Amino acid sequence: MFLRKLAVVALPLLGLLGMASLADAAGAAGYWGLTAWGLGAGALLSLLPMAAGESRGHMPFGRWLCLPAALLCAVLILQGLGRLAMPTLLTQAAEAILAGALIGTAARAW
Repeated sequence: MFLRKLAVVALPLLGLLGMASLADAAGAAGYWGLTAWGLGAGALLSLLPMAAGESRGHMPFGRWLCLPAALLCAVLILQGLGRLAMPTLLTQAAEAILAGALIGTAARAW
């Protein structure tokens, strides 16, 4: 039981440390690097409830989360291509993290 509690605390912190260590490299890679970093961070964020022991509960509309995730990814792609106004780095990272979290949550619902 202690090892499970330790894993619930330690694994998300190790994932956070890993993602934080990649943030500088992603920022240096430019827009697409930071977007990929945000998508990965969001996907890891969506796994936190499972790491804490949440069972695979029934999510009746979980599959529909693919639609806002696709919309956010389309906005990120259009911003990267320069067709929409470029956001600040914080806004871009927040959009990418939210899109990654939606993708991860929708994937768990399948």
